[in-house]
Parts: sequence; structure tokens; C-alpha cells
Amino acid sequence: MGRKETRFSLRTLLVLMTIGPPAAYWLAQPTLNAQRYAAALAMKEYAVADRMCVDQKHCFPGPAKGMLSFAAQAKVERLSWQDVWRGERRMVIYHQAHIGSLMGAFVSFEAVATRRGILFPDDEEKLLGIELPGP
Repeated sequence: MGRKETRFSLRTLLVLMTIGPPAAYWLAQPTLNAQRYAAALAMKEYAVADRMCVDQKHCFPGPAKGMLSFAAQAKVERLSWQDVWRGERRMVIYHQAHIGSLMGAFVSFEAVATRRGILFPDDEEKLLGIELPGP
């Protein structure tokens, strides 16, 4: 009635070494996308930031980059178990946009980084933080 000893198994080691790195990358991909997007905004590479958006109709900075003056930055929120479970990473984006006499100063909104890219709210006025003049 002795104890069962664990034995070293080369097969188990090879399986873990094969499955482990892709699984870790799959789990880390939303965080990597969020950090890449934040870096693109910080370097004012708005074309790169636009390409990272999942829905090209609702992307940021999209229409805002053509404004008179525009500045944006993204902050990646702290990682939570809910983010890991959902496969996403929450971000807060702060921006300032100036269109003639309309000014949206330090407006913020939330975005979500997923494995596919960055998702934004559908409401364009919420993205810009200002009311666009109607027709």
C-alpha cells in the first residue's frame, strides 16, 4: 500500500509544449490588440488605428482625424477575470476634437479589444462627444 509515484513522461511534456504557447497567445491576443491600438493613437498613426477596427463603418478616429485639431489617447483598463472569460479587454479612449466653433474637450468613451480587433459604440455622436450639426 505504497504511494503511487509520478513518472516523467516525455509524451506529456511534448503535448504541453505543443499546446501551451498557442493557448497562451490565444488568451493574450485581446491585450496585445488593445496595446497596439493605444500605441497607434499615441504615435498619431490614425490609419493604423482605423485598420484595427472590426466594423469599418463605426471606427475611431475615422471621421474625426480630418477635423481642424484632433488628439486622442487610449488607456487599457486593468485585466479582470470577466475579461479573460469573455476573451476581451476593456479600454477607455480620451480625445479632443475641434471643428470650427464646436469643441469636444477631453471626451471619453469605452471600447473593447477582442481577438478580431477593436469594437466601438455604434452612436457616432457618442464617439465624437459633440452634437454634429443636422441638415
